[in-house]
Amino acid sequence: MQKVSVIIPTYNYAHFIGEAIESILAQTFPLSEIIVVDDGSTDNTEQIVAAYGNKIRYIKQENSGVCAARNFGVENSSGDFIAFFDADDICFPAKIEKQMAKFAEDAEIGLVHCGMREFDLQGNTIRYHFEGRKEGWIADEILLLMPVITASGSSIMVSRKAFNAVGGFDTNLTVGEDWEFCYRVARKFKVGFVPEILVDYRYHGKNTHLNLMKMERSMKIAFEKAFDTDDEKILRLRQKSYGNFYKTLAGSYFTAGNYQRFIRFSLKSLRLMPENIYYFSSFPLRKIRRNRENTKIINEVNFSNNVTKSSLPPILDRRTMQKISVVIPTYNYADFIAEAVKSVLAQTFPIFETIVVDDGSSDNTEEVIAKFGDKVKYIKQKNGGVCAARNNGVKNAGGDFIAFLDADDAWLPEKIEKQIAKFNEDDQIGLVHCRMREFDTETGETVRLHLEGEEGWVADELLLFEKPVVIGCGGSILVSRQAFEAVNGFDINLKVGEDWDFCYRIARKFKVGFVREILVAYRYHGKNSHLNIREMERSMKIFYEKAFDTDDKKILRLRRKSYGNFYKILAGSYFTAGNYQRFIKCSLKSLWLMPENASHFLSFPMRRLKRNYENKSNPAN
Repeated sequence: MQKVSVIIPTYNYAHFIGEAIESILAQTFPLSEIIVVDDGSTDNTEQIVAAYGNKIRYIKQENSGVCAARNFGVENSSGDFIAFFDADDICFPAKIEKQMAKFAEDAEIGLVHCGMREFDLQGNTIRYHFEGRKEGWIADEILLLMPVITASGSSIMVSRKAFNAVGGFDTNLTVGEDWEFCYRVARKFKVGFVPEILVDYRYHGKNTHLNLMKMERSMKIAFEKAFDTDDEKILRLRQKSYGNFYKTLAGSYFTAGNYQRFIRFSLKSLRLMPENIYYFSSFPLRKIRRNRENTKIINEVNFSNNVTKSSLPPILDRRTMQKISVVIPTYNYADFIAEAVKSVLAQTFPIFETIVVDDGSSDNTEEVIAKFGDKVKYIKQKNGGVCAARNNGVKNAGGDFIAFLDADDAWLPEKIEKQIAKFNEDDQIGLVHCRMREFDTETGETVRLHLEGEEGWVADELLLFEKPVVIGCGGSILVSRQAFEAVNGFDINLKVGEDWDFCYRIARKFKVGFVREILVAYRYHGKNSHLNIREMERSMKIFYEKAFDTDDKKILRLRRKSYGNFYKILAGSYFTAGNYQRFIKCSLKSLWLMPENASHFLSFPMRRLKRNYENKSNPAN
């Protein structure tokens, strides 16, 4: 079996290193050794590490910097693969396992990186480093400073072969050493990427990248090395690379409030890349906006108790007055719920409260939730179903808006922020949904993407069942309390299709908004309630009886077509499940209501023949 060595360089991080070590010891992949290289600490790091006994190998050197410490650690290690980990970060249990699986896919891979969450000392998420990351031969993209690699020491894992091929880390660099190391590896080897958040990166005043003057110096050294070559393909990237470097540096100086150096590097960037004028032209407005927002936030303490929502400035109206309650119903999902909760806590929009409603679980859900402390409100009830659990959660919630998340799913960080922005576009909106990625719980691979959706007054389209209108999984929707109360919440008589029924009833009274971005990861597994087709049939019949229990002639005119489409979809579901008797029964019902569906059903015999052929061709399946 291939051996993995973990190298943890540290300097005066005694107050963090224990948490880092614990996260390494919790890895699901067996580790050959864990080596802590103490770069001349003057705190009690040695005593902290000693408490772990022979689980950790401790080496101390004179203070020489993180690059020298990492190189020294590798020199004293024996693994075929090296995982670096900073002493102030935390890794998820499956990190090494998933990165090793990526190495196993392709012998040309020399380095594997992963997604990362950046958080502050209070545990609040600052940002996610995930979008745009790539794999393969990506050295050119790295040199152009494109966000293709998560170049943090804690996110990368490298083969010993690749480490030796590039001579390790450059000890002349004090900032940007991870990026420069990754670039050199990427010139000689393929890069792999695990598209999951597997590292928590701690943001604090001691992070080396925060020293902009050092970053400027180190990156200049890195670029001089990169372009010290006769390779014309690389040299052609020089102007654009420097232009992007100065652009990035200018933005960093602007954020730090050093406007003199911001102007200096803006001009340097524009000299090399005039097209960056559109980027820099927005900065004066950013400065004005920042000054205005800072003034408003300072003045917030002087607001009187009778200030109305309409009198607040936009940024405080959106962030302070619109309280978001998140309700997570769960039943025996202890294996998944921590990931769901973490995705809520990682939202870029402030969450007023997170409520977990345990619907009578018999597993260790309560213990899992207890680890989050007062960040999560825990309610346990007798088993009454997901609808009852959601309604109970809302009953105990104080938010102006309610977001539902199933315990086995997860959100992307900007979900709530982007949905609230949609609400702010139109006062008539009562519900906002978004796109969704459905993934396999065993492999993590995408099963399908749910991209099609509508917005506006969409109740008729929902009732007709002709096309995807609302991506109505519980995790995709955000609803105003006004809308929730107007329809009296979820129907506890439904066990399947309850989300769709809820969305339809809201859509009859309010507009629906749609964010055309994938903001939800929906887990596909054998326990998903919608997989029970007979229960879906029962629940949807209840729904239709409710929907057409009306004197509204406009709605009643949709009855025949709605039922025809419902039986058409039901027939398809039974066909997929191999229940051909009920497929025929529902097909006939659909055809009786909508004869024009004949062409649709005539194709099914060919589908069955194709499936039989595929099964014979793949007997293992």
